[in-house]
Amino acid sequence: MSYESFYEGSSSNYGFGINEDTNPESLFQGYRVPFKTIGAPTKPDTANAISEVNARMNEGIRTVEVQSLSPQVFETIPKQHFKEINRMAKLTGAEITLHAPLLDLSGYGEQGFNDNEREEVQERLKDIISLAHDLNPEGNIPVTIHANHGVPATIPKKPGREKEGDIFYVVDKNTGQMGGIKRETRYDPNQRKDILVDPNEQLRELNKKMIERDTTELIYSFDKAHEMAKIGQILTEPFIKEINTKKLKEEDLLPQQRDALNNLRIAQTFFDNMENQLDALYKRTNKFIPKDAETDTIEAMQRIRDNLIEIKQKKLIDLNPMEASKKFSRIISDFREVSENNPPEIYGKTEDFALERAKKTIAEVALHGYHEFGETAPIVSIENFYPGTAFSTGKGMKQLIEESRKEFVNLAKSKGIESRKAEEAAEKLIGATWDVGHLNLLRKQGFTGEEIAKETKEVAKFVKHVHLTDNFGYNDSHLVPGMGNVPFKRIFEELEKAGFKGKEIVEAGGFVAQGFGSPTPHVLEALGSPIYAAEMAENWKGQMSYWNQIKQGAYGSQGIYSTGYGLMLPEGHFSIYGSGFSTLPQELGGQVAGRGQRFSGKPME
Repeated sequence: MSYESFYEGSSSNYGFGINEDTNPESLFQGYRVPFKTIGAPTKPDTANAISEVNARMNEGIRTVEVQSLSPQVFETIPKQHFKEINRMAKLTGAEITLHAPLLDLSGYGEQGFNDNEREEVQERLKDIISLAHDLNPEGNIPVTIHANHGVPATIPKKPGREKEGDIFYVVDKNTGQMGGIKRETRYDPNQRKDILVDPNEQLRELNKKMIERDTTELIYSFDKAHEMAKIGQILTEPFIKEINTKKLKEEDLLPQQRDALNNLRIAQTFFDNMENQLDALYKRTNKFIPKDAETDTIEAMQRIRDNLIEIKQKKLIDLNPMEASKKFSRIISDFREVSENNPPEIYGKTEDFALERAKKTIAEVALHGYHEFGETAPIVSIENFYPGTAFSTGKGMKQLIEESRKEFVNLAKSKGIESRKAEEAAEKLIGATWDVGHLNLLRKQGFTGEEIAKETKEVAKFVKHVHLTDNFGYNDSHLVPGMGNVPFKRIFEELEKAGFKGKEIVEAGGFVAQGFGSPTPHVLEALGSPIYAAEMAENWKGQMSYWNQIKQGAYGSQGIYSTGYGLMLPEGHFSIYGSGFSTLPQELGGQVAGRGQRFSGKPME
């Protein structure tokens, strides 16, 4: 007999025999999560992290995530508080995780993408990693960092739901400025009907038009310069040298020679401007030639470079304008060939551009942690953001993590770290925080619960940390799991298959903000956690005892076990049989005063 069977209570509050999977009134999601892995965040709008962590611990929460999402609020937390929170965690046996403030990894801001902005974010995150280590110097504390903070990206569409007018976002890689392109329909003579143009084809056409526009402007200047040079070609190169060195004075020239010289100088001015424009165009396009460009394109770009060098080195504009004209004609022709075959990717998709920048930030920050703290370095855990922004899908997150790990390995090897060791560190220290509430907003695009679960499958093996919150697919309303339509069971199953062993932070701030009280009892019901530890997990009928089996009243009203001891743990039971120091009289260190107690010698009431 265990102490659990000593006092049966006035009534049983366990729903034995009830099928929780089919009970429409139950919050239970059909998948049981141990309470020790479930956590809760601090309020995101306060710097009083110590008080907030203490409040979560007083609720019995074993894992607490420090969340001060505003950079200004986060930097108001004194550095000493991080170590104090670590001491509190040690005393209580709690674990701490950290959510970094909202910063954009790719350096995206109001003016578009900015290199200085990205570098500043990188340095701030390095400092945050150091503070995170103070929260838990002995283990790899997960530090959640948003994958982006508003970088617009093409909203994913289910196959067959694409339509004319859909927007996909592009960025000018030279300036960092963004724009949108609308999907178009065009008549296809082969199929004899209107078809929706592939966005990649529209992007290719945009890049092609950029080269055509620039070269068209140059052709106008070239035609004028060439005509002037033709008039001036009666002046030979030695003759021009004598004019330039003042050995031959202009007043000594014949009228025809003087006219030729004037035209020649106009041509030289046009050619000078063209040289500068073509040189800038070459530099602007050469770095964006596609990696898989055809050999003809590579050779054309090399001819452009060689001709520009020859024009400059031989001073063709000053000495032989007609020869320069031929070179300029070939350069323009080569640019047109490049734009036709493999147009340089001056404009690219925002997701791809943000990826190239974000992976560098992630790798640099993770490597900083590894360099400073070695095997106990914090985990850089990247969180998926809202659909309609970069890296919001399973596929997008997977690509970001994979590319960031590769970047980490390359950086580590460049600093003398052995390849195998670098790869192990990258896998350990770079992963994903999977926010299922953000993911569920794909329902606005017509995604079903099954399709949302498949998104989890894409990224599951990279997940280090999970944010649990519910909604109805339209707003990130932060409800308790089971109060919306997030497909928790299928998501958990995909994570389990991938071997996920991290923590689940329940973000139910929306529930609390509406005055419904503490979400903890509802969370325990929704996630079906065992009431007792493993050695005491069976109830008095020999069955497992779970929190979801305890029936509660309607939300907002007191249920059997929603607050206080309720009917399940009557106060009288503890007055009779004892329950620790709290029921001892004050003179013995307890909290009870003004009543008869068994220690006082007075009969109990």
